[in-house]
Amino acid sequence: MNWLLARISKMTIGEVITRGHKYVFNYFDSLKFRDPGKWPYSKIGNGLRISFFPLLKPLSTHELGEFQIFDRAIDLTSPIDWFDSINGNRWSNSISSKIKYRPGNHVGDIRFNWELNRLQFLPLLALTNEDRTIFFISDWLDKNKYLHGPSYLSSLEVALRWISLYRAVCFLEKPTPESLTNNLTGLAVASGDFIEKRLSTHSSAGNHLILEAIGLFWIGKSLEKKGKG
Repeated sequence: MNWLLARISKMTIGEVITRGHKYVFNYFDSLKFRDPGKWPYSKIGNGLRISFFPLLKPLSTHELGEFQIFDRAIDLTSPIDWFDSINGNRWSNSISSKIKYRPGNHVGDIRFNWELNRLQFLPLLALTNEDRTIFFISDWLDKNKYLHGPSYLSSLEVALRWISLYRAVCFLEKPTPESLTNNLTGLAVASGDFIEKRLSTHSSAGNHLILEAIGLFWIGKSLEKKGKG
């Protein structure tokens, strides 16, 4: 609480109002999406559909078997625990706004989990193992419901994750299963809504805001109305 009061004391009136709006968004979104079973990503598409932007695919013959995060090697030949922490504890899968993640929490440094859920290994993996890439994307979508768990604590993390994920699916040469396409559409819409409502403005502006804007650009680039030829 002390850190919050100290932070507020340095804010302008405009920033206090903006952050108040974010608090209201968090509150009402938490009520709407409190039951994840009622909100699969496929239900959030709003008449839109993801399109796959043709990207130049670099040649690669080295299949990625692990991915380094700090001093931990993440095994990419086995399922990943998306709620893992640097010390082996697990983050809660509860509504995200209720998760206590700041220093002094009982789980550990949130940054390891954020690095994991940025999915930055996916574009490299997609170059040599499309089946494994589709597995990880599908598994992430299944385990990380919208506004639940540590993956929805930061607009920056949501933006970075979409950039990684969308680049990976654009590298895929195999047809994307219809169910996965529907879920990716919903993820794009949900991610865009999350970022737009929680942009890092005022004293938080800087690299965070730039990357959030890039994330919004690629979300917008990826979506089109259903039925568009």
